[in-house]
Amino acid sequence: MKIEKYKKYPKRAKRLKQQGRVVISFEVMKNGQIRNITVKSKSPYKRLNEAAKNILKNIKSFDPIPKQLNRQTWAIEVPLSYLIQNT
Repeated sequence: MKIEKYKKYPKRAKRLKQQGRVVISFEVMKNGQIRNITVKSKSPYKRLNEAAKNILKNIKSFDPIPKQLNRQTWAIEVPLSYLIQNT
């Protein structure tokens, strides 16, 4: 939910009707900090790939990993679709 909240369609990409799917991967540290943000699967458009990475840079952190899970890090992959909806 937090990722969707910060997701923004780049204005120029939207104007140029650029659409695509980006898969980003990252690690959440025990304290909730985000590190190792990478694009695992790129869209054909640089603007969309950069926008996906910027989501996590803007979030900066998530809630800490609960102690019950007994984990130091959590590796996560998230697919993000940039589609222009005709409404």
